[in-house]
Amino acid sequence: MRKILNVLSLFIFWWGFTPCIVNAQSLAPIRLNKHYFEIPAEDSVNHVFNKIESYTKDSVKLERIFTLNNKINRIIRSSTKKEDFQENIIEQYDNYGNLLWKETINLANSKYLRTYFFDGEQIGQVLHTGNRNFVIHRAGDAEPQESFFDDFLPKNQKVKKGEGVYSGLTISMEGKEWPEDEQLVYFGIYVDEVGKAESIEWANPLGTSQKYALQFLPVLRNWATKFEPAMDPFGNPVGKWIYLHFHIGGARRVDRIVFK
Repeated sequence: MRKILNVLSLFIFWWGFTPCIVNAQSLAPIRLNKHYFEIPAEDSVNHVFNKIESYTKDSVKLERIFTLNNKINRIIRSSTKKEDFQENIIEQYDNYGNLLWKETINLANSKYLRTYFFDGEQIGQVLHTGNRNFVIHRAGDAEPQESFFDDFLPKNQKVKKGEGVYSGLTISMEGKEWPEDEQLVYFGIYVDEVGKAESIEWANPLGTSQKYALQFLPVLRNWATKFEPAMDPFGNPVGKWIYLHFHIGGARRVDRIVFK
């Protein structure tokens, strides 16, 4: 399996790991919630992680995220954009410091490679080659499988082949409800192992004001009725968060904006 996985890696991601020589870093930790978004300084209830930011000499941004008892949880490395390429690498760790998964994504085109690990060995991998085409390989598979979605994540049953993750979802804002400045709103949906959306939460409280964010929740609840659950690297259904984001605010050409 390792040989096949390495071939998949070379298909999209030919670039290497960037040496991490720290040049400068943030003076104080940035407080994050469980969704890895920054929260207000006075919010102690939702404070789950602390993040330290630094930069290497070649301008790679390094984000190290720690639990409140100072154990490493996630490391993110982001390069600067060069034409049609911008590398972003995420490494996720368990409470004992073991690597759970690693994702490398080209932010310029959304192609990515995510590899799952157990006891230091590769046990699963998904490659997004663009245009909603995925190649998936799990431990025990004789050959990689092609798919129109990443089944390591939950999928709404309304989404069919050739459609995006937002298929069947329509949200509208009219008149004075439209913010003047451009804003980005994230929502997290936790889908359990049988495909039920147990929780829908506004994930980035500093992204917009509450009056805009709350307008999305009723529509999301109606949309998130039934999912196909996420599958782990061994092919077993598991509970997992999935995130949706919406761009709102700024210039517009019509009085009524509809998101689909």
